[in-house]
Amino acid sequence: MVLDINRRRILEDPSLVSIEAACHKYAYELAVLGEIAMARQLMALFYLAPPTTDDGVAGRSLDLVWHATGKWPEGCPEQYQDPSFLGNLQSRATTDWPPSIKPEDRTYDAYGLDALLELIERYHEKPLYGIHRREECHALAKALDISAKLAGEGTQRDSLEWMKVKLEVNEQAGGAADSISDSSLFDMVKDSADFPKTVRDQMTYDILRLVADRFSHLQDGQEYADLKIFIEHLVGAAYALPLFADGGLRFVLDLDKDTVHTKARFVLYALRERMQHGRPSPNAYAATPMRYLLNVCNDNSMSSGCDQYWGDDIELTGRIPTLFKEPADKATLSALEKRLGTALPTDFKQFLQVSNGFGLNATDDKCEFGIYNGAFPTEALYAAEDIKWVDTASTFPLDMLEIPRDLLDSVMPMMNGKKPTMNGRPLSEPREVLPLLHRVLEIGKADCDSLWLVPPKVVNKAKDVYFEIMEYANKTGRKSMQRAMEAFAGSKEDFGEMEWVLVRCLGSADCKTFAYSSLRTYLERLAVESGRNLC
Repeated sequence: MVLDINRRRILEDPSLVSIEAACHKYAYELAVLGEIAMARQLMALFYLAPPTTDDGVAGRSLDLVWHATGKWPEGCPEQYQDPSFLGNLQSRATTDWPPSIKPEDRTYDAYGLDALLELIERYHEKPLYGIHRREECHALAKALDISAKLAGEGTQRDSLEWMKVKLEVNEQAGGAADSISDSSLFDMVKDSADFPKTVRDQMTYDILRLVADRFSHLQDGQEYADLKIFIEHLVGAAYALPLFADGGLRFVLDLDKDTVHTKARFVLYALRERMQHGRPSPNAYAATPMRYLLNVCNDNSMSSGCDQYWGDDIELTGRIPTLFKEPADKATLSALEKRLGTALPTDFKQFLQVSNGFGLNATDDKCEFGIYNGAFPTEALYAAEDIKWVDTASTFPLDMLEIPRDLLDSVMPMMNGKKPTMNGRPLSEPREVLPLLHRVLEIGKADCDSLWLVPPKVVNKAKDVYFEIMEYANKTGRKSMQRAMEAFAGSKEDFGEMEWVLVRCLGSADCKTFAYSSLRTYLERLAVESGRNLC
């Protein structure tokens, strides 16, 4: 959440996709906490960068906020400001109801509100997970929206379903569960100086308190995916927007206005600093010796108190004392390079000279899975004798850079001498021009997941494709390409000089690959992440 922002984590995050997603995430949170101007500036950062991801990755509910306030983020595409687009967006928000609500009850009036309150009351009696929790969040957002509408029209009324919800709200506040006091909490707080005046009636206030309760529950439980969906529903509640803008949710959450504003500025400045360049700030391990880096990973593993991260085999083996192996000597490295028929990258040889393998291998004490740095399992790194060339039969390209889809769509027809199809889409896909991961050096494996070093011949072909995309791109596209190269390798020049690349292949059903500029970069990333996730 925005109140828990970590500036260093933002500045060190190597993924521009992650940073741009953070702009969306924090903009949504700030909008419902009353910091709409700050939310607008965050989205301006995204649009003006320029982005390396398509804007479609985010929901478009914030467009309704900008439309209602009459102020749009700088750089926001004109297509999102078009009245017909906004009309369709508002129509979808209005007609989007929780699936459990019957079609005949989906009305923006007291009857529709009763149906939502009945669903909320039913869900409130039991612990919720997954789809049921998301449906309750959807119902809360929709109920708040309708209640705010009815209150604004002066047509709000008490109902049996609301009385049930009111009992629950009072009980949560420490009141009696079997009676409703004439002197309600609403009556006690509505005349306070900082009470949001857009909360006009007790029903809206009580629903807002239920929203705040679920908001806090999801945040405290670190259920961030569901919290994100919940906030998107809240932002899409057009009638409740004045309530959010007035600080209604912030008030009920008992958050200090000045503290939220200060944190909002902190988020804005951190993301602005990170997005000015594609290159992340050096992490704490960037200039450390290889032995120190491995020591961090090893110590984080040994410090982890979570046995589940050591796999099912802990009952057989117990915790091992160290992930280190005996170092490889120069003769071992020479023999390895001769056997493989290639000169290995310097950082990989440095690793082997510190520890000839690292982690738990499949042959170690009956362990079936490689366990790496304690806070999360990953592939053990092989010793020299186990490193080998493998033919992967992979259909996946060496995809290193995060590039907007529309940029690829615009340049690929030119790169291939082809014309777009009748519907305006290009005939070729990235995988048709990027080299495939066929023959690679396997340096680690666990179950279906593998660590590969991709040789210079393949890396150079991929670099040629990316530089060709950059050549054909317009000014904005070239800037996006440069930022992507900086994020991956540190600079455009460093990207051009890369020889070997490390790829982690997760061989599950969808088989995803993640590329790193070197083994060293991969180890630094794991050291940072393992330190954050210690139990």
